[in-house]
Amino acid sequence: MPKQARVAGRALKDDQIPASQIAQRLQALGPDGMLMDLGPNLQSQAGALAAVPGPAQKTVREAVENRVAAAPSRVANDVAQTVGNGPDIETLKQAITQQQKQAAKPLYDAIRNVPVDVTKGNFGFVLATPMGKAALKNAIDLAANDGVVFSNTGMTAGMIDYTKQALDDIAKEAFRQGKDNVGRQASELARVLRTEADKVVPGYKQAREAFAGPAAIKDAIDEGATVFSKDISPDQLRRSWSGMSVSEQDAYIQGVQASLEAQLGNAVNDVASLRNMFKKGWNEEKLRIILGKDIADDLLKRIDRELLFGNTTNVVARNSETARRTASMSEVAPEQADLRQVNLVGGILAAFNAARGAVAQKLRGNANQELAKLLTTKTGQMTPEMVQMLYRGTQAMKPSLLAPGAAIPAINGMGPEKRKPLEITVRGN
Repeated sequence: MPKQARVAGRALKDDQIPASQIAQRLQALGPDGMLMDLGPNLQSQAGALAAVPGPAQKTVREAVENRVAAAPSRVANDVAQTVGNGPDIETLKQAITQQQKQAAKPLYDAIRNVPVDVTKGNFGFVLATPMGKAALKNAIDLAANDGVVFSNTGMTAGMIDYTKQALDDIAKEAFRQGKDNVGRQASELARVLRTEADKVVPGYKQAREAFAGPAAIKDAIDEGATVFSKDISPDQLRRSWSGMSVSEQDAYIQGVQASLEAQLGNAVNDVASLRNMFKKGWNEEKLRIILGKDIADDLLKRIDRELLFGNTTNVVARNSETARRTASMSEVAPEQADLRQVNLVGGILAAFNAARGAVAQKLRGNANQELAKLLTTKTGQMTPEMVQMLYRGTQAMKPSLLAPGAAIPAINGMGPEKRKPLEITVRGN
């Protein structure tokens, strides 16, 4: 049986991975999964190989480095396969704003200068409140900033609408700051103005809806983009979701898509933080509400896969650096090796052992290279013959090639620490 099969078989056994499940577990990791990803003992073997100079080191390190380099495209594909590719949020908002202006402008032009008697109905009540007075002042500034000039010097439908928009802004900012009472009051005053204007100004509702439709979609985009950072419960999300129109739900998902795409892309080198974000609070459940259970679970599996790949990279490419430097020291600075005084016979035996050790090292190097190839075998490269070989390896209870104490024994089966110097007795006449 090849030595690499015994070594990898030992790791599989310690990782409690039956050989019959190797292909299935690799398949779950996708085309970039490797045998060394399947368990901590396999990862440690790859890390040990990466710390020892030789072809095996190059094989293992190149395998993980190439996979890291491919991470951005792999993540982009994960997004496309699960949540889809979201549009650029700012570009989408600009397009909606332009659409909003084009749809609403002629309708607002038609009613802007329609006079409104604010002494009737509940107009006077709203405009007499401190918040109403502040909103009216803001409305004048809003209209001026839009370049709107009112031909009627009295209160008009256009001025009422700008006042309502100012109240909407107050409510939105208050809710954002957690000032729920202020937000509730502003929302109620805006509702009263809207209701009263609908009664007395024909065409106002149509103009307002032409403006409010795209505006609501913009709000849905923002809500979707921040759903995982807000303290909103699953029940609140379900109620909000059920109250949206189909267009708003689509916009909400586009916000989610753009947010996830950005977060996945930024987390290529810190996947753990992304996974922890979904474990925080209700985020995992919210993901399932928005995307559906199957798609959400698929995305989480892909994130877990990247986390596993990152762990393997840490073991192979980073944690092995100290060991690599130590292992290379004897090659680049042999003068720092431990020198001991030995007698003539001891020196001869040491030279003999050194020669035999060089041969053994070459043999181990060849075996380690075969082990490196096995550990870096990808999902689609694992053949039934290899699985059968690994199965036989799990049945072998022999020391690992890389296990401490597995060095070639000294002459007569004794280690160097047990060897005694040759004694010569001189007899007298």
